Amino acid sequence: MLYSTSGMDWRPGGAPTIDNTSLIKQLTFIAIGGVVAVFLHYFDYRTLCKMSKYFMIIIGVMLLYLALANLLKKNLPFVRSIKGAYRWIRLGSLSIQPSEFAKIAIILFMADYYHRFNRHSGNFLRGFVYPSLPIAGIGILIIAGGSLSVTMITGALVVGLLFVCGVRMRYLAAVGALGVGLFALVAQISPERMRRITSFMDPEAVAQGEGYQLWNSLLALGSGGPYGRGFTESRMKLEYLPEAHNDFILSIVGEELGFLGLCVVIVLYLAFLYGSFKIAAEATDYRGMIVATGLGLGICLHGMVNIGVISGAFPTTGVTAPFLSYGGSSMLSALISVGIIMSVARESERAKLEGMEEFEETKY
Repeated sequence: MLYSTSGMDWRPGGAPTIDNTSLIKQLTFIAIGGVVAVFLHYFDYRTLCKMSKYFMIIIGVMLLYLALANLLKKNLPFVRSIKGAYRWIRLGSLSIQPSEFAKIAIILFMADYYHRFNRHSGNFLRGFVYPSLPIAGIGILIIAGGSLSVTMITGALVVGLLFVCGVRMRYLAAVGALGVGLFALVAQISPERMRRITSFMDPEAVAQGEGYQLWNSLLALGSGGPYGRGFTESRMKLEYLPEAHNDFILSIVGEELGFLGLCVVIVLYLAFLYGSFKIAAEATDYRGMIVATGLGLGICLHGMVNIGVISGAFPTTGVTAPFLSYGGSSMLSALISVGIIMSVARESERAKLEGMEEFEETKY
């Protein structure tokens, strides 16, 4: 689909132009992420959990630097504005979006903390306040960097994991109320963000303004019908739908492959979530259960929010579709998550095999 949205440009009355720059870059990130995933598959996830506090510090420093650039509204060393946003740290030709990796660091941190203090999960201070403080700090820095949508997804993920860890419901309700209040406050402060949030209610009315992307996304989905126009045959990707290869790539999936194609994508996300939960249920320890649950839930949340955005169910936000959208950080974080989940599964399989060997020895 990335080849279709960014590489194939079929214009009426003319020959197609081909530009595979984005595809080649993405294949490079897939190759790098695949190697990292294989390495993490054989790396003990419990060691990663023990190192999580260092990951949190590194991510926090990077987010603080981006927040400073966003506050000053000026380019800093290694930080350049991209369409008015300061969310990427540039290292030569490589751009890193720290907020994509913040979720992984938070999940590893929570897994390590609640593994050590599981008996205190119902306690207000040790089970809720103490682990929430560094997580809240990361969330505030993500907001300060201008990424409200990622903050909301991260917050929903954290609340889900707190529930899994046994934190009391009244504390989770307080977090939910605080999150809604913070969302409303940030939206009120930024008139532009408020217009983007409200435009999804009637995108046709503001089709030439804030609702431009969503309205063209709906046109793409509608023109695809049940079976689609055919691979590479999208019209909306030509000059009508901005970011067709990025945040709105699923709109082109719907146009070219139809409603059935989108259903396949949804089923694959749900299958990934089911597989992660199954691995979590079979994990050998509490850390593995939290890690597999959190990473699987994080990817599926991103995917479902993206589907909600392109269909007009949610406000338009810059949320990628995991494994599909163009973006090195998104692809790397997704493949890192896969590698860590595989590590949890590998330890479970090893424990099963050792248990079977012990059974074979003792039954004689």
